[in-house]
Amino acid sequence: MVLTTISALSSLENFCITYLEQTADDTYRCSAKVGTISFKDSRDDALIAYLCCLGAWNDVTHNYSVYLDSTFLQYVSYQTNDTVLLNIANFVKMCTANADLLPVLTTDNFLYWGNHSHVVANCRQN
Repeated sequence: MVLTTISALSSLENFCITYLEQTADDTYRCSAKVGTISFKDSRDDALIAYLCCLGAWNDVTHNYSVYLDSTFLQYVSYQTNDTVLLNIANFVKMCTANADLLPVLTTDNFLYWGNHSHVVANCRQN
């Protein structure tokens, strides 16, 4: 497995297992996608593993992608900072815990949540 700009496997495990509660097998499968799938532009291919842990290919235990707007997934695919990625995982886990909060989460929701208190009440604000 090759993770490039983003820190090593430990960051992916933290994102997938600790924050999103995916299994170790899910995380391994997601890390294996890097190298078999790639972006057609300058984005870091390591982000494929992070998108996978969010459920982009619907092959993990917890599929969060159904709660995420496609533009939010695109936003995630351009991140290269471990802290931002862990904040995204924290936001997704917290803000998808209550199915009554639909519609889907957007980039604007995340940015609002990130600039204010990290509480459920701020999940759908923008």
